[in-house]
Amino acid sequence: MLGRACRKIVADAGYESEEHYAYLKENKQQAYIKPANHERMKTGKFKKDIGKRENMAYDEIREECCG
Repeated sequence: MLGRACRKIVADAGYESEEHYAYLKENKQQAYIKPANHERMKTGKFKKDIGKRENMAYDEIREECCG
């Protein structure tokens, strides 16, 4: 509508979804979206929880988590 595309998008946690990230990537836009669990991720309890995907290592070659 503006006649030009915005390249950097800033949004709150309410816009954090796989669909939104896919849309932005498809349209070559950079997303700056605060994760919904940002405050919890900063706590020591969260960082030590091995069950959280954020705390797992990822092997890109084998495409799998490696604990």
